[in-house]
Amino acid sequence: MFHKTEKIVFISVFVILLLLSVVLTFWLPLLQAFRLVFGIVFLLFVPGFFVIEVAFPRSSYDEQRQLDWIERITLSFALSISVVPLIVFFLNKAGIAITALNIFLEVTGFIFVLGIIIALQHLWGKRPPSAVK
Repeated sequence: MFHKTEKIVFISVFVILLLLSVVLTFWLPLLQAFRLVFGIVFLLFVPGFFVIEVAFPRSSYDEQRQLDWIERITLSFALSISVVPLIVFFLNKAGIAITALNIFLEVTGFIFVLGIIIALQHLWGKRPPSAVK
């Protein structure tokens, strides 16, 4: 599923995040440091990355729809910064209180739905059946 370089990048990013959490423990308790580091990644990167993966799959047959890693990372941050406040806005409009738990659950649900869409794209041969001729 992953190429060797993608695995190395994933592992190195994870190790860097863990080291950042350990460094933050000098100023914060351990659990707060983990919550801070992984919460920032969860809110400011992951939702946008899933949106980018749905819109521009890495395994797309169309070469014009391919994005470099730097484009993916940049667009992931930008889309996360715009998507998460929209989720919170609609959560508030639905009459649900804005708490950290509710925001976490809504963003997790959003990521879960996008993950299902990504899985379906892979099952359909890297593109939806309507695009197959």
